[in-house]
Amino acid sequence: MKYSILLACSIALATTGCTLAYSPIIDGATSEMDISVMDDRGERVADADVSVVYYITPEKVDVKRGKTDEQGHFQTSGRTIGEIHVLANKSGYYDSHVQPFFRLNGIEKATDTRNWAEGYVPVSIVLKRILNPTELVVNGGDFQEKKWPATNMVLGFDLELFDWCPPYGSGKHDDVQLVYDFWRSSTNWLQVYSHLTMTMTNCVDGFYLAPVDDFSELKRCYQADSNAVYQQQIEFVYDRKSGEVERCQRMPKDQYMVFRTRTETNDVGELTSAHYGLIFEKGKYGLTWNIRAAFNPQPNDTNLEWTEKP
Repeated sequence: MKYSILLACSIALATTGCTLAYSPIIDGATSEMDISVMDDRGERVADADVSVVYYITPEKVDVKRGKTDEQGHFQTSGRTIGEIHVLANKSGYYDSHVQPFFRLNGIEKATDTRNWAEGYVPVSIVLKRILNPTELVVNGGDFQEKKWPATNMVLGFDLELFDWCPPYGSGKHDDVQLVYDFWRSSTNWLQVYSHLTMTMTNCVDGFYLAPVDDFSELKRCYQADSNAVYQQQIEFVYDRKSGEVERCQRMPKDQYMVFRTRTETNDVGELTSAHYGLIFEKGKYGLTWNIRAAFNPQPNDTNLEWTEKP
């Protein structure tokens, strides 16, 4: 939007006979980048395809393409008004992309030098390897929102069948137990309160939070970490009863849950059986519960390597 406004201003001045001085965010400045492609183990990836998209106007791009050398490097330069996207791919790897920070000179210096930086700016991009993709049972999202059948009481939910347990649905396993409270003022919609408590059922069931790899086609982990600390309960609270936000504790957009459920143990408390999966995206808690869940139906299989195809 800001580039469109600047471009519109420059066109308007040009049509009235005025001449603008050079500006890197209107006319573009040069950017040189040294792109390094590595895999998820930190090893260099040679012969990877790299595409660098330079925005030369708000509506026009210049694309430079090439392959990484034996050391996993690819150097390129181009003119841009201030935005660049780098994409990398290779057979046997998940596609990746980054939007690098390259405007090291700032506007004033870039105006003087007509360069966004002095010399090549190092840019790193990671290609996650394709190891052992698996079939997960995936449900949820905008078209499978679940209406709350009751509030302020324990509700069992089956993460594989993605349904409430009896008497509210056909779920067979209480994978997670939910207690939900929701209130909204009848006179002021800004006054609202929601409180969700999620509790895993068995004593060694649980979940942990992990960071989303937004740069990669494989946005989540390869497998559940069986040695991680699994917490049994988590709360999400949005308190705006007064009309002002007093408390906001929601699912972070840059994280997701890895869960372990249906656990069984032996006589000495050692884990003998479990199912693993993911809870991710949105996590809106209003009149409906809007999440997505990916469930591995194979017991004792920690493999969660799954990508959502368009």
